[in-house]
Amino acid sequence: MPGVLLALVLSGLLPGQSAPSSRPASPADPDRDLAERVDVAVDYGVRWLRRAQRPDGSWGPFENSAGLQFRSGYTALALLALLASDVNKFDPALEKGFRWLEENPARLTYEIGLAMMAHDLRAAPLHERLAVERMDPSERRAYRFPRDLGARERERMLGYVAQLEKHRFQGLWGYGPYPTEGDVSNAQYALLGLKAAVRCGLKVDPEVWADSLDYYLRCQIPRGPAVKLARLKGIDKAGRPEFYSVSAVARGWSYAYGNLDEGGVSGGRACIGTSALILCREELLKPGAGAAGARARSKAAKIEEAIRDALAWLDANFSVETNPGHPDYHHYYLYALERAGVLTGSRYIGTHDWYREGAEFLLRDQRPDGSWPAQGWSPETPNTCFALLFLKRSTFPVVYTGGGGN
Repeated sequence: MPGVLLALVLSGLLPGQSAPSSRPASPADPDRDLAERVDVAVDYGVRWLRRAQRPDGSWGPFENSAGLQFRSGYTALALLALLASDVNKFDPALEKGFRWLEENPARLTYEIGLAMMAHDLRAAPLHERLAVERMDPSERRAYRFPRDLGARERERMLGYVAQLEKHRFQGLWGYGPYPTEGDVSNAQYALLGLKAAVRCGLKVDPEVWADSLDYYLRCQIPRGPAVKLARLKGIDKAGRPEFYSVSAVARGWSYAYGNLDEGGVSGGRACIGTSALILCREELLKPGAGAAGARARSKAAKIEEAIRDALAWLDANFSVETNPGHPDYHHYYLYALERAGVLTGSRYIGTHDWYREGAEFLLRDQRPDGSWPAQGWSPETPNTCFALLFLKRSTFPVVYTGGGGN
């Protein structure tokens, strides 16, 4: 049975041995206690990922339910998770993995987005995300992304950008490489990859962001229950949160292009739509977005409404124990929840402390060997990566700046 890894360490037990039956006493500083337990869990997860790496430097491949083989996706995801877990970018395991990725470039949308994210994070300064998160708004506006892509890496990233720009389908992306279909899940990784390219100083056509923004506004489910969404008002003298409520309609997105079926909404898709709207808005509000930026500014109220209603759906259906509305892709959903939480800049979704609740679940769910369990079409490797990305709060916060790095 999984145990609390901090208790394993304090008791002197090794992974695989029985954990104590009782939890440690409640500490005086619960945030510090959680951070310490997360650090231990991340360390064990990193060790498991290291052991899972193949002799050639790769992880994977993976074949999905549609029979598509993702040759390089697992490797890109594992490299991203290790970098987010503060493994040194010059670590031999990472260098070996990136060499394999260079020899086996990404082909499908998921792989391309993950590879771009991994290259970006390897080029980033250590602890950059935490530093930016602590900046005030004026410091964020002045921030420029210091990146130093090598010539071959830059060329590869430029090719990925061109491929994603060419193969999009009316604001979405499909598995690829042909622009004949699209879904919200592939689209989120395309957008995350393009966002990584921007941080690396590469140019992305503003119309790409505008097309996706239009899709997520146009194809959010139009119906849903009227609800009250709690929002944080402040913290009282005892350190407890105080909330006020706003009216909202709980609604999200279905998976496939143009599907407006209310029953198709899930926790993962509500998070995906929320994050996509914020990523697109962030790029379109930067200097130089031209006519696409002007159109986005004219839709400011509609964007806010769409994000509010998606958060209302998440609040009304909130869970970290499952992917709400879907029987599978649980850890994938938790990583999407982390992105939505970080990009909205919110500690709470409704009255739910999303990070604390999700982290406590992942600490309970981690297996003694350091991995997170397989489920459905999600084996141990991606689930372990998604768990680490959640626990490390790996998503880069919003920075409204015109600055690339090179």
